[in-house]
Amino acid sequence: MIRIDSIRQKRCQEMYLALCTHAANRTGCDFEGLSGRLRDARTCRVRSCVLIVMREQGYKYLEIAIASEREYTTIYNAFQSFLKNAQEYEGMWALVRELRDVAAELEDREIVHNV
Repeated sequence: MIRIDSIRQKRCQEMYLALCTHAANRTGCDFEGLSGRLRDARTCRVRSCVLIVMREQGYKYLEIAIASEREYTTIYNAFQSFLKNAQEYEGMWALVRELRDVAAELEDREIVHNV
């Protein structure tokens, strides 16, 4: 049985929602669609940017799956597809860089808050 740290999972959920909010504002994608079940190509690419940054922040596929209310394999396959087709996502790398900055700010706030 896999044990999930509830505090870490809460942070993962907060990070996911914050990154989706920023990505939605930046790209004009609908937040509900981005954080929900919308599956058009543009929304999926933007959502993949969020997943890339979440993995870079050290969250496991399962943690991201729970936070995004998706299946583990959906997260894994989206991540692999993004990396495999990185050249097609050329315009999305700017968004990934911005999301990295947002994630870093969130982590800094978390560190300060816990001191």
